[in-house]
Amino acid sequence: MLFINSARPGDLDDLMQYGLFNGVTTNPQALRAAGLSQRDIPALYDHANRLGAQTFFAQAVGGTHGELRSSAEEILELGLNASVKIPATPDGLRVVNDLQGAGERILLTAVYHPAQGVLAHELGLGWIAPYVGKLNDLGVDGVAAAIELHRILTARESETKVLAASIRSLDQMSALFAAGIPAATLGPEFAHQLLANEHSIATSHQHLEDAWAHDALG
Repeated sequence: MLFINSARPGDLDDLMQYGLFNGVTTNPQALRAAGLSQRDIPALYDHANRLGAQTFFAQAVGGTHGELRSSAEEILELGLNASVKIPATPDGLRVVNDLQGAGERILLTAVYHPAQGVLAHELGLGWIAPYVGKLNDLGVDGVAAAIELHRILTARESETKVLAASIRSLDQMSALFAAGIPAATLGPEFAHQLLANEHSIATSHQHLEDAWAHDALG
């Protein structure tokens, strides 16, 4: 499964038209980059739904347990296609425990160690998002860590799925999918690289030129 990591409506318009992306992931950084805020999440959710997004992930925010819980509840109330991203922090885990029955619509985010997969499994969550690129920034092999996380969940026959985030190259994405990781979210730049391989395009142009040359000879 592929998701678009962007809060820019134009990015969603551009990429959802291919029918390749299951949905959208957003976070406060993406909202800020798009000139939006948490208040704009409902409108963005509606926009993604109109484009055919099956799942829309938005991140709960709050400085306290209560604020984080209220934010999570507001996101879940948007509709059945809305899923909430909750950070793997003590307050976040308490909120997850509060939201009994919503586990399939919860993504444990800000994950930096494979062992955190056990948390998502024990809480019955639908998703967990290891930060591949940010792990690399910390001197950790992010791809290897995400694969180990996936192996932990597979060994426990868990229903929690890995949604790899902070992917910074198509090579990283290929390695993750080759290891069986079921989902990844891509920024628009890498999504376009996947859709528009320069060599595929060059070969297509050559095919067209050859076809025209044949027609001219005929």
